[in-house]
Amino acid sequence: MNETMRENYKATFKTIYHAFQNSGINSPFERAQAIAEDKLKTSYHDVKESDLESLALEMFELYGGYIDIPKSSILKGTGAKNWFDENALPVYSYFWPRYRRYLEEYKNWERENVDSIHESTNKILRSIGNPKSTEAFDVRGLVLGYVQSGKTANFTGLINKAFDIGYKLVIVLAGMHNDLRSQTQIRLEEEVVGRIDENTDEKIGVAKIRNDGPLVTTWTTKDKDITVAHAKKRDFLSRNLLIVKKNKSVLESLKEILLQSIMLSKKNEDVPVLIIDDEADQASVDTSNPNKEENPKTINKLIREILELFRKKSYVGYTATPFANLLIRTDAKHDTAGKDLYPKDFVVALPKPKGYCGPAEYFNVTGYLKDNKPLLLRHLNEEDLNLFNSMKKTTDSDKFNKVPKSMREAIFAFLIAIAVRNLRGQNGKHNSMLIHTSRFTDTQGTMTEVIERYYQELCNDILYNSHSNYITELKELYLNDHLLVQREFDKQLPVYDWKEVFKEIKT
Repeated sequence: MNETMRENYKATFKTIYHAFQNSGINSPFERAQAIAEDKLKTSYHDVKESDLESLALEMFELYGGYIDIPKSSILKGTGAKNWFDENALPVYSYFWPRYRRYLEEYKNWERENVDSIHESTNKILRSIGNPKSTEAFDVRGLVLGYVQSGKTANFTGLINKAFDIGYKLVIVLAGMHNDLRSQTQIRLEEEVVGRIDENTDEKIGVAKIRNDGPLVTTWTTKDKDITVAHAKKRDFLSRNLLIVKKNKSVLESLKEILLQSIMLSKKNEDVPVLIIDDEADQASVDTSNPNKEENPKTINKLIREILELFRKKSYVGYTATPFANLLIRTDAKHDTAGKDLYPKDFVVALPKPKGYCGPAEYFNVTGYLKDNKPLLLRHLNEEDLNLFNSMKKTTDSDKFNKVPKSMREAIFAFLIAIAVRNLRGQNGKHNSMLIHTSRFTDTQGTMTEVIERYYQELCNDILYNSHSNYITELKELYLNDHLLVQREFDKQLPVYDWKEVFKEIKT
């Protein structure tokens, strides 16, 4: 078979396969294979069965080889509904296919991870409201993901699919600070909107895959959040994307603009709205006293009041730390803000992406129990725990007047690790140690001063006192802890004599 025939077959298969997959047609692989074979036989009369078998195997490796796609799990609330069957997906005609190809072809994502986004966003999408429904709906849900595991990519996929199926207004609550909001704005402009650089005419983001003009209107830019000053008559009947901070003045301005638009045209009230709350445990949860008459905190109240403006609304929170969201009162209701943000309809837990490295991978939190590898966590002793647990207010920072035993050991372990890395030829590589024991900046500041004084004392004593107790402690930690773990973790790693390690520490 010549290369032209092969490329024609592959191009036909790829186009048909993605079209069927995005349309929710059953058995997309087998159907695409049959159509590609028929087209090849029609175009070339000397096609052999062995050639077709070879091409089928090649396509299977590319598109059919991932049998065990990581699945997301879902909990459904009482009375929650699915508006389409998982075996009969809506037609994703433009935005999702374009985003999918962008992930695969330009960001070089592994197909398994893209398929995982496809699978999980289908579950989320069928759990929120049907945008083409003539009846009102009010859906609240929560998506749980691992820390730094691709939650933004997931809700970007959800937005693309939402625009494909008929949602007209998507509001993304992108954290509390300008830098995060701006970062999210840039990413969604690249991966949902697609644009052309005004100065260079370069296609940016998904526009590299396909660009049919401004199909999505963005009210915000990377530099400008929502303000009443730039409000104008808004029509929600086309696709609109807003990326805003969870900030009192911003949300008040947004509420005012939306309200004015609805007053200008009652049709806007019926437009389906999807609110995606990134880091939904931050600021969105009402932290007012639940035992008193409800008077919601400002951000929580404003989010709820914005939802109350519309008849057809879906709220989806994304977080890696869902505890506060799941503890929201289920019966909370307010005269103007309506129901609270409790995820009454669904909770989706995203699977761990392939290649993800989190606490379990770095610290082997299960220890010897599951994979016969050494436990890399070190627990604080009771005295140190009591110290940190007692520091509950900013005024408690003066309790930290010396570096406790477990923290000293952590600093020793860090010095040993750098020395061993250097001996392995990793000189000049980045090394960092994070000490975080309090949410209060004042307390952290006090600790910084105490730790810096201790570290300077440690360095001076090691350098100029050959009988220093610090040297003895370092040696014991290296021989009785570091080497023990190293040998059990990987027997092939080189073992260095203490004198070599100590020399490197002093250097």
